[in-house]
Amino acid sequence: MSYRTASGEMSPQFLTSRNSLDIVNTESLWDKIRKQIVYLIKTNQMITGEIEIGLKDELMSLEAPLMSSYNQPFRTHKVGKESQTDIEEGITVIGFSELRLKPGYQYSLISSQVINPNLIKVVLGFSPENVSKKN
Repeated sequence: MSYRTASGEMSPQFLTSRNSLDIVNTESLWDKIRKQIVYLIKTNQMITGEIEIGLKDELMSLEAPLMSSYNQPFRTHKVGKESQTDIEEGITVIGFSELRLKPGYQYSLISSQVINPNLIKVVLGFSPENVSKKN
C-alpha cells in the first residue's frame, strides 16, 4: 500500500466551477494489491446527512445535504414566549462537487461515508482500461 497526497499519482483534480461542497483537500491511499483507492476528502461545509457518490468515466460526483443558516430559528415578528410552532423550518441545501480522477482506469464505488461533518471517506475499486482490444 502506498500513500499519496492530493498532488500524487492517483489524485483527483477539483472542478472549481462545480465545488459547492467547498472541498479543500483530498488525500488518497492507493492499494495496488487490492486494486482500491481510499480518498479522504475534507470540506469547509458541514454535511448533515448521507453522501451520494456518482461515477461516470473519470468523473466522481459527490452530493450531500449541508447545514444551512436557514435551519436556525427565525423570530422577529412576536414578542413574548416562543413555542415550537414559531420555529421556521429551513430548506435543505444540497452541495455538489465533482472531482476528475486519473484517466486510463475504470472505477467502481465500493463504499462511502461521512466520518464527521467536514470529512468524507470514499473507497473506489479500479482496473486499467483496455486501450486496444485484440480479436
